[in-house]
Amino acid sequence: MLNTDSPPGLPTSPPEGIRPMIVSSPSRYEFILDGELSERALAAFPELSGRHRALTTSLFGPVPDGTIMRGILARIDDLGLTLLEMRRLPD
Repeated sequence: MLNTDSPPGLPTSPPEGIRPMIVSSPSRYEFILDGELSERALAAFPELSGRHRALTTSLFGPVPDGTIMRGILARIDDLGLTLLEMRRLPD
């Protein structure tokens, strides 16, 4: 049986004015990067699909939450890639 009680001293609900984030389904995003990424660089983003277009690379796919988004952005930065644009795609 799962124990849902909060540890002593922790609130059981968010502070007033703070709404919990409810994710019904992952939002889809597109990341447009400068240059045509190699297959090796594309492999650093297994959760996204990639497509080359006019000296850029478009990575796109579902991003379930903020943690995953920060991870993708960190990998872009760690690889020294230039992010030209990021946008949420229509559902």
